[in-house]
Amino acid sequence: MREYFEAGVRRAHQVPTLSACAVELIGHRSVVLSNGPDLVTLTRDQDGLLPGGIGLATEAFESVRAVLAGLDGGRSAPSWLGDAALPVSTDLTLLPGRVLPEALAELTDLLHAGESGAGLIDAGPLRSRAAGLVPALSHPQWARRELTDLIGVGPGTTPSGDDIVVGAIAGLVLTGRRRELNMIGGLVSGLLLRTTRTSQHFLGWALRGHFASTVLAVADGLRGVTPLAPAVTELRGWGSSSGTDLLHGLLGVLSAPRLAKDGVA
Repeated sequence: MREYFEAGVRRAHQVPTLSACAVELIGHRSVVLSNGPDLVTLTRDQDGLLPGGIGLATEAFESVRAVLAGLDGGRSAPSWLGDAALPVSTDLTLLPGRVLPEALAELTDLLHAGESGAGLIDAGPLRSRAAGLVPALSHPQWARRELTDLIGVGPGTTPSGDDIVVGAIAGLVLTGRRRELNMIGGLVSGLLLRTTRTSQHFLGWALRGHFASTVLAVADGLRGVTPLAPAVTELRGWGSSSGTDLLHGLLGVLSAPRLAKDGVA
């Protein structure tokens, strides 16, 4: 089994040691391990690499997932997991860059064209709040109210409101809005206990400028470096709605009048 784990592995920047990990969550497309206050998320390479996580070839992921699924919740992971040699890390830092107007228009069309019905839970009202985040960041009380209505709100291991905020933070990083980032960072840090541990993990990485490889691919598409549509499709496939919620948060920030006017050279 150890050889399965070591085959085709890649890891994100700053992955905690795996020697003392315990099983936190077994999902269909990810496995979450805990190491004290830190989480390590195992995913298939085709689903993208997550901050603080490890990506495995599909066969390796399914094999490791099957072994870990046989353990009781909270049980320590097998010793071979901690002993496995991990390769050089992958930097998942999002850097500021100029968003092309035509790419932003394409993102808007792609996102709205792929919208489905509300389903059991309509995330539309939450997603509509994304556009109000940037104006609210001009005043701490307004910003706190907006974030309180989003953090921890919605279903899932990462609630929809949290995914929207992660997308909004990505938009602020991409457009180089340092003042707004400092504001949202201080407020989100004070609201983390309202949400799940997994969301705390991803929000924390976002505030440090680290995002999933699928988010970085969308950013490259918005800069015109690579095609945008395939990256959007890939990100939308993450979770039942997480990728789509994140994209709404990103679009809300990028479409805000102040950002459209100021831009980033």
